[in-house]
Amino acid sequence: MSLKKHIRIIGGGLCGCLTAYHIAVRYPGYYVELVETSDHLISAFDPISLDGHALNNGFHSIELPRADAFYSFIIDELELDFTQKVNSRLLFIKNNLVPFVAPLSEWPIDLQKEFLVKPPFESNSIEDFWSVLSEEYKGLLKVIGARYSHNVQDILGLLIPWFLPADYVLNSGDEGDLFRNNVRNNSILPMYGHPTGHVFDVLQDAMLAKLETLGVKIHLSTSVVFNADGFEFCSLGNVENSLKVEADYTFFCASSSIIIKEIDSTIYNKLTEKPRYLYNGLLEVTNPVETTPFSEIICADAVCPAIARISAPDEFGYSIDHKGKYLQVELFIQPSEDVNKLRAELPSHISRILGLRQPNTIKLLEMKLTRFVFQPKKEDLALAEVAIASWVRNQATNLAIQYNFGPINMAKAWKKSIEFAEIVQ
Repeated sequence: MSLKKHIRIIGGGLCGCLTAYHIAVRYPGYYVELVETSDHLISAFDPISLDGHALNNGFHSIELPRADAFYSFIIDELELDFTQKVNSRLLFIKNNLVPFVAPLSEWPIDLQKEFLVKPPFESNSIEDFWSVLSEEYKGLLKVIGARYSHNVQDILGLLIPWFLPADYVLNSGDEGDLFRNNVRNNSILPMYGHPTGHVFDVLQDAMLAKLETLGVKIHLSTSVVFNADGFEFCSLGNVENSLKVEADYTFFCASSSIIIKEIDSTIYNKLTEKPRYLYNGLLEVTNPVETTPFSEIICADAVCPAIARISAPDEFGYSIDHKGKYLQVELFIQPSEDVNKLRAELPSHISRILGLRQPNTIKLLEMKLTRFVFQPKKEDLALAEVAIASWVRNQATNLAIQYNFGPINMAKAWKKSIEFAEIVQ
């Protein structure tokens, strides 16, 4: 019997590609293949075009030193040209710009009164933080939370601790929360890495070349069909015979919604029944500007709650003295909202948030829909996990899966790919 193990990875996103990389490096004699439904790898990094400019579909960065190992992989293994900069994250809350690392004592006085329990305050449960807030502040979070879900309890992780002072500490044990705590208590200096030119699609061809060098067999434009008998692969609508042989290990690295869509359409319909629309806007600021430099501004704006984030693709800060600077804005818009009204008012909202004054000018170059976003109810997500777990036990016992119904960040993708690789023997 051959000792050459057969490894199959479903999903050519970042986690799937990294899983294939780690297994191929650890076990150079094994047969590793990667199956992806798209015609290229890591399609989440596909750029968007706004006013003729190629941009990431939202703010992308590699948080450092949180993802140092992944960053080193990009530099040393993929040999890409990346840059590191200080991550100067700001919060916009009730007409105030606040540093993300500021404790309550450094917040504006009108915001300090919104916290009924004074710091230090720590808990390992995110729900505990809700009780420390005034009713007015809870109301603000509910208003901006509606850009994700009408049930604020389902999306506390998107609000807390992002819009709390640094001395309110969530000790959940999650590596992301640990990193955030270390940033906010000044134990580490937060940096972020990005490609020269900012657009992350440079990883796509570089990853493909690296995996092919390692001997990974890559099946593009190949979908997976899940049913009561297990799963099979189809290329351009036809069953892919070369993938009929069962692998020794199979790793599912794509969104769990792909499975639940086919094994339980009722649950899938619940997960996707209330979409939000992610719009990206590109604005240009002309004439010299003085403002606090930032990498991103995360917004809690009751006047225009759809605005989630403002970032600066070409840097933004003190005394800009050339013709223009670009700002990228992410907006989560409900189906009932008037997009044309938002489009017309966006320059004045951004000018207000940044505190820009005449003769500064700001104009919207383009704003368009770039993604559909779903934030299901917790109970529906739990039902989906139970249904998938039952299906795996009965139809796919050799399938290793991570339950995620949305994108995972780059640091978590790196960590999970190592965990998957460690399963292989």
